[in-house]
Amino acid sequence: MQELIRGADRPVLLTPTDPSVDLPAVPVSRLLLATDCSPAAGAAEAAFLELLRHCDSALVVSVGGWVDQREYAGERQTIEDHVSALAERAGEHVFDAELLGRGRPSAEIARVAQEHDVDLVILGRCGHNVLAERLLGSTAEAVCQQARCLTLVVPGNG
Repeated sequence: MQELIRGADRPVLLTPTDPSVDLPAVPVSRLLLATDCSPAAGAAEAAFLELLRHCDSALVVSVGGWVDQREYAGERQTIEDHVSALAERAGEHVFDAELLGRGRPSAEIARVAQEHDVDLVILGRCGHNVLAERLLGSTAEAVCQQARCLTLVVPGNG
């Protein structure tokens, strides 16, 4: 699955493989965007904004390291500013945000997705770093399995 995600030049929709997962028979109505607010996440954010117009509820999640590490203290403000700008782009289509200061991204994204009964998680994928690509593939796969919902992996802008 990771090779498929890494090699795709279009968004990839992953479904959980656990047969006990009941996917909704109705269209997606609850979105979660997982973003690091980097330029590479722009395509995923654009997909989120496009789908947001058609959904009942939405949530933006960012997992950072600002709780335990002083050198990342400005990271939270940067992410808050980015999420505010994303909200402006969304216009009348509102969403909630959870900025998590610590944790393994896949586990935290999955936890929040389950808590909010999300139908679709949207993740970005950049294309410049082989190690990051391997980690992203495993993160997307882990999110898909742990969140027990659809996961859309969107290639980056460049």
